Amino acid sequence: MNRMPLPSRERGAALLLFMLLLVVGVAVLFLPETQRRSRENEERVTAEALGKARAALLGYAAAYADVNGGTRGPGFLPCPDLDNDGYSDPPCNTPGQLAIGRLPWRQLESGDLRDGDGERLWYAVSSNYREVPKVGALHSDTDLHPFFTLNGAGVELGAVVLAPGKVLPGQSRPSNRPGDYLEGINASTAHSSPRAFRSYADESGNANDRALGISREELSGRMERRVLAEGRRLLKGYAQACGYLPWAAPFDPTAPPHEAVPGLAEGLIPVDDAAAGSPSATVDWNSPCAFGVTPPVPAWFTAEGWQRLVYYAAAAPWLEGGSGTCGACLTLNGTGGVPALLVAAGRDLVGVRPSPVLSHYFEGDNATAGDGSFESRLPSTSFNDKVKIVDLP
Repeated sequence: MNRMPLPSRERGAALLLFMLLLVVGVAVLFLPETQRRSRENEERVTAEALGKARAALLGYAAAYADVNGGTRGPGFLPCPDLDNDGYSDPPCNTPGQLAIGRLPWRQLESGDLRDGDGERLWYAVSSNYREVPKVGALHSDTDLHPFFTLNGAGVELGAVVLAPGKVLPGQSRPSNRPGDYLEGINASTAHSSPRAFRSYADESGNANDRALGISREELSGRMERRVLAEGRRLLKGYAQACGYLPWAAPFDPTAPPHEAVPGLAEGLIPVDDAAAGSPSATVDWNSPCAFGVTPPVPAWFTAEGWQRLVYYAAAAPWLEGGSGTCGACLTLNGTGGVPALLVAAGRDLVGVRPSPVLSHYFEGDNATAGDGSFESRLPSTSFNDKVKIVDLP
């Protein structure tokens, strides 16, 4: 028996139905792959947001002295945002409580950073780095109480940024309560030392925070680079005003004031010179000199104690009575011709500071005074000096 062909309309409907079933079948077939790719994209967005937040906080710390001035040096971080308006909410020193809240993105000028699930980032800061209220002098030797850890690693952290992820059972959003966004140990507001955080990989519905830390070494590095830049500016300004570099103060961080001693080419920057006319000083800071006035020392440089953590060395031709033309001069990593340089002492590696002993602050060639030889290398557990050349015309 011959079958009659379907009308064109029915043939079209059958074709559409077939295509629909085909599309559904393909979608079902590739659903796990689609979900995987979607989650990978969300993780990428989260990772990028955490990275941008971390960079913004480090930038804020590095520029702190330039923006705020006064007796505050580089390294300070803002208090967390407690009411979700994008600004920090100081003071952040409630007794027994951790300084934790949302990232103050407006204050950081980072943009409204959100994770892959559309949630704003959270942030915790250690007491020593918080800007309000200030705990004490902040420099590379400052002890952290408390310091943070992440995922059980031994690295000391000064701050942690967290991405809360999607809402989980038991959480109620919107809210300003950490436990409605963070899980496990991250949700605790206890102010312990060390204070542990965790970046969870569990997607089973129990915890989904992602976290990224800012180490003490990174913050110290930003501070030290800013301090070296300031020291270089002061010395270049001195040379421009006087026609030569200042004599050094003896290296003894335990015995201020740090006054210049004629004939001393290595030691500390003599920013604590006595009153004008002191027989031990070549020219006091802020005093008239041959071609002008020596540059003022910012209050934060000495208020934070940086003058005792930076070693200063100058080549003889660039000191008073010198020719001003450099032959071999100082050497750095075996290369001569360096007119002057500064070395920032990193964190105490031997645990005996404050001390008058040079090797308790500096390592390698930098730990030997008077030989004009210095070195710079990658930081490690046995070397953390940072060197800055003071270039002169």
